[in-house]
Amino acid sequence: MGNKQSIGVNKTTEELNSLYAMGLIHQHASKDQQAMSHYIQALNTIECMDSISQHIYQLQYSIFLHISDIFIRQYQTAQAHHYIEQARQIADQLQTPVKLTQWLDRRGQIKQLTGDYDGALDDLKKSVAIQLEINPNQRLDESYRHIGNIYRHQGKYDCALMMYDKSLHIQLSALDSNYCKMANTYNDIGI
Repeated sequence: MGNKQSIGVNKTTEELNSLYAMGLIHQHASKDQQAMSHYIQALNTIECMDSISQHIYQLQYSIFLHISDIFIRQYQTAQAHHYIEQARQIADQLQTPVKLTQWLDRRGQIKQLTGDYDGALDDLKKSVAIQLEINPNQRLDESYRHIGNIYRHQGKYDCALMMYDKSLHIQLSALDSNYCKMANTYNDIGI
């Protein structure tokens, strides 16, 4: 009996990984409806499971983040907030700093969309501080660019420029520079 249960769990884990992967593929292709369908199907499957392994728990956290990302992109802040708070509950239980920074980044983006620029800055700065504590050599170009965008919205152009410069410096020093990101940063600076 134990072997049958093990096979069932393995099959379910494979199905969940497949649903998650399909959700990612559709999300990256900006096919939000299809991505949401796969993510929700995976969450429903997890909800029906008798016991949840550490891997499935982390997968559930990632799904909540990705659903939140879709709603952020669609400017649906209430729905984004709902899913990011579910991710926070898992992040609190997992107690991993990386999960906390991911949650803070998303919450900061939601606050920015709702016009709470001070709250967004607080969240993003906390995230950067934690990331630097985890790994001082971490590439934080996107984080600095987001902070720069918030300063720009607040009319603090000198602070925004300083953050954009930090972002650009990191992008230029990276061996695997992403030219699209650099172009976006140059655009933000106004060059």
